[in-house]
Order: sequence, then C-alpha cells, then structure tokens
Amino acid sequence: MLSGNASVLNHQAEEHALRVFQGARGTITYQGKFVVAQEDPWYEADAPETNDGPLRKVIIFRLKPVGTEPKHPTTKLGRLLSGAPNTVDELPLERNETEKLFVNPNGESYEPERREAKLVKAFADYLASKGHKSCRHRVLTPGENRPLFTDLYCKELGLLAEAKGSVTRENVQMAIGQLADYSRFVDPPFASSFCHPNP
Repeated sequence: MLSGNASVLNHQAEEHALRVFQGARGTITYQGKFVVAQEDPWYEADAPETNDGPLRKVIIFRLKPVGTEPKHPTTKLGRLLSGAPNTVDELPLERNETEKLFVNPNGESYEPERREAKLVKAFADYLASKGHKSCRHRVLTPGENRPLFTDLYCKELGLLAEAKGSVTRENVQMAIGQLADYSRFVDPPFASSFCHPNP
C-alpha cells in the first residue's frame, strides 16, 4: 500500500478530495467525489495488464459517492458483486461463461476448455435423449470477487457434473474438489466428474 494506493486509502486523513473520472483517452466523464469505504476499504484481485497482457495482482478500492446515490454497476463483475451473499443463478448450458474468463482472460487454456465444452454438450444431449433437462449455475459467494460456474446440473436427477479436458491426476483431483465446493450451493447434489482422454 504505497504511493498512489496509499494516497487513495488515506485521502480523508490527509484531507484530500478523491474525484473519479471514467475513461483513459478520448471522452473522459467526471463521475463525482467519492470516499473510501470505512469497512473493508480494499481487496486484492487478479487483472490483466493493459491490452490483455499477463495477469498481475491489483488493489481494488471500495468507493462510496459523496452527495449522490450510488449508481448501478456497469461491468459484468460489478453487477455480480452487487448481488446478495451466496447468489446462485441458473443459466442455460449455451451461456459461454467460465471461471477462467475472470481468472485467465488471455485464453491460454482454450483447447482444454473446448474439449470440456464438447463433453458437456455430449452428456447434455444424452440426458435430453432420456427426457432430462440440464442447466448450469453461476455462484457468487461472500468475500469472493469472481463467480463460480458449474458445468452441468440436472435437477430431476439431482446430478451435478464437472468436465475436464484430460485425465491427468491434477485434473481429476481438481474436478473432485470443484464438485465438493459447488455442492454446497446446489442441493441436493449427486456429484459426478467426467474427463476427456488426453489426445
């Protein structure tokens, strides 16, 4: 918490106004005067460098507007964070949202994800042929700054499934851990994982 970050955090103690502008070039919009929240004023997150560069740790401040009502968030992550604790949304399988979009925006794991998507679709098609509907869930838990996404859930069967792009020990262990984590929010789950053989 040095330099500019320290100035933001300590702006009230140093009797400095904190003014927020939206934009970096072109049209710049003045958003107004803000103060840093007294409770949990900041948290760490991963974000890409400019122009989708490599991930780095960043500090994100929780700001409150002065003299005006807070506006609704305009970013996808902001809208998710504005939800109630343990927000669980049901999504269609076609929604192409994954945890990696928030964790790894460079798309370095595109090929394994494509194999996972094929596995999920094939399994959903099989379930549909047996008369069962499938969906997935987006879960936002307290204290987290990015959502979790299940791969497939069949409510009629109480079946929660996680797909992986290969059968390595690391992927199998990760699938088991993810299922244990997700099953806290999808009830009542029968957890299952399925992996794509290595090419």
